[in-house]
Order: sequence, then structure tokens, then C-alpha cells
Amino acid sequence: MGMSQGNINIEDSTLEKVQEFYAWLQGGAGPRKIEFRTKPRLTEDEAFSVVYYLQEELGILPDCYEQCRKCKGLYDSCNEGTSIDEDSTIVENGEEVDGNFPKELYGLYCDSCRPD
Repeated sequence: MGMSQGNINIEDSTLEKVQEFYAWLQGGAGPRKIEFRTKPRLTEDEAFSVVYYLQEELGILPDCYEQCRKCKGLYDSCNEGTSIDEDSTIVENGEEVDGNFPKELYGLYCDSCRPD
């Protein structure tokens, strides 16, 4: 096994690279330079658990990548997305009002899947 030299550069962990890793964890294509005897075949939620662990526990990946509750895709929460919980509000006519979202809608959503 190779050993990395120096510190991990979190800035190199772009959304595209994290999405490739997320897909690989689910059995997708891996890096072209590396051959694997076996590839993992995790579910979308299991694969995101690995990403989440690398974010929260090890601090290797930036904490801005989230999994959309609806489509299960990853997105950069610094640039898009919506979080819905009991404190969520929506904007109507330029004013914030209680969203009154039902509990079954609570979660994180990419812009494409955001409930209205």
C-alpha cells in the first residue's frame, strides 16, 4: 500500500470528486490508475454514511456535501439546497412565514427536489 506524504488538502475534495467516490462505493467505476480485486456495492445511504464519517469524524472531506433526501444525489450545501425541519420558514411576497411542513418532509434537499 502506498503512503501519502504531507497533510490532506481538503480544498482538493471537490463535489465532482466526492460524487465519483460516492458512485464508486456503490459499485461504479473507480480511478483509472487503480485496480481493485473487489469493489464495494453499498446502497446510496450506506455510501453516504462513509462520506459523512469522512466529514464529521475524520475531517478529511469538507462538511458542505449533503445527500438529497428525494433523489439521493450529492450537492454542495454552500451553493444550493434546502433544509426543512420544525423551524423552517418559507418566503411569500417577500415575507418569511412559518412553513408548516409536515414531519414526513423534514430533511435535506437539492434545488431540483426542494418541496414547495
